[in-house]
Amino acid sequence: MKTHRPHRKKQKTDIFSEFNLDKYEPVYVEPKEYTIITALDRVLDQARLSKLSNDFWTTVERPMAYLREHLELTNIQIVLLAIMVEEGEPVSWGGFGEFLGTSRLNTMCYSEEIEELVTKRWLIKGAAHELGSCWEGFKLEHGVVTALRHNKPFVPEKLEVSNEQEFMDKLERHMSNKGRQDFNREDDETWMMQLVEANQHLALCQELQRYKDIHEKTLFLQIALNYAQYADSENEGLTLLTIEEIYPDDWECNCMRRALKNGTHTLMKAGLIEQKCEDGIANTELYVLTHKAKSELLSEYIPSRSQCLSTLRNNKSLKAFTEIKEKSLFYNSTEGDQIANLTGKLCKNSDVMPILFFNEADAIFNKRTNIGGLNPTVEKMENSMQNIILQEMDNLDGILIATTNLTCNLDSAFDRRFLFKVQFKNPETEVKAKIWRTMLKRISESDALTLAKRYDFSGGQIENIARKQSIDYVLYGKETTLEDLDRYCKAELLDKGDARTTIGFKL
Repeated sequence: MKTHRPHRKKQKTDIFSEFNLDKYEPVYVEPKEYTIITALDRVLDQARLSKLSNDFWTTVERPMAYLREHLELTNIQIVLLAIMVEEGEPVSWGGFGEFLGTSRLNTMCYSEEIEELVTKRWLIKGAAHELGSCWEGFKLEHGVVTALRHNKPFVPEKLEVSNEQEFMDKLERHMSNKGRQDFNREDDETWMMQLVEANQHLALCQELQRYKDIHEKTLFLQIALNYAQYADSENEGLTLLTIEEIYPDDWECNCMRRALKNGTHTLMKAGLIEQKCEDGIANTELYVLTHKAKSELLSEYIPSRSQCLSTLRNNKSLKAFTEIKEKSLFYNSTEGDQIANLTGKLCKNSDVMPILFFNEADAIFNKRTNIGGLNPTVEKMENSMQNIILQEMDNLDGILIATTNLTCNLDSAFDRRFLFKVQFKNPETEVKAKIWRTMLKRISESDALTLAKRYDFSGGQIENIARKQSIDYVLYGKETTLEDLDRYCKAELLDKGDARTTIGFKL
């Protein structure tokens, strides 16, 4: 009698079927000598989800002893430090708890430990973004990781200085360090307050301690920093736009900005800052230190004017705007009234507004063509481009200015979109005389008036004659007489009466 063995279903196998890696954990071999990084790594590995149990402390006894000796921190501070080095970004109380496998409230029991790290300037308070929300958090001070990587304890920058010069130099050096990865307002405010608190022997720091609001203190230092970089230059003054970028858009800071514009800010009442005076008018969006602040709080300080120098150094191909000479413009009386009226309407109750300027606008705003000519594809493309320009003109949130000598060539669709139209005729006699005197410095008033009465030239034609005079002076060293100028003027005339240049052969 044959017996049948029960059928066994064939098991699916793979390369891990007989060797389950999950059951085999690598055996940790404790090194003979630790470094700061290897010791922190061991602490971090064991701290994950450990809830800081007794077993955890037993496991990390040796690396923890090494770190206490080299970093001069407590056990809890070392654990928190290891977590922050690993995360590389701000960590909240909830973030610490999630890593350790405990609650947020439980980790907050160590608040004194972490506050001591902030005091020692190992950590910086900052916002931690988790699950779409913003929480109070902490992150490492700049330079901590670099020190630990070189197996050295972190030594915070010394903030104590001897005098005002060292104080301002340190402030400028720190705030100008744009390469810092952790550059943000909250960090800078914290650092500035530490700098002030560390130098209470200075009159400047004593004055700032009188103010409770941190934004008031740092605003003064921001304006002082601007003074350090741009002292006595056209660019001196902290703009309202910069202030809006520095400080958050909340109720408190909005009140600060409103007080600055109104001239009622606390620092203004104290006589420390003021609105910058430009041509006898206070600029409500530009703020500088007062003479009182400079003489009483910064009397021994010599500004570096670093940005004045770097602007010219970094833009060798550019000319500083302070070196650009003013160019006089002359209008007839009626045109001048139109310009004044137009300027008043455009600038009334407006902040800085973009201006789009088209010179020789007839080349773009010309009459649209009827498709069907020699190049219908090109004509269709040009018409499409003009339609786009028309639409964008309607959407433009700014000022569009166009100039042309050929108004008859403008398409009617473009023409009706211009609200103001100003016609510039050739200048009147008195205006022409002023232009002659402006273009030719050596010409007398009587000669300028004579030429103005004799020739009905535009400003551009007068400029051409001035250029010819300059060329003759350079080539021949000859001073130009009225007769020479008269000859230039006749050559400039396009209409020479009945005289016609014959083309071809004359019989």
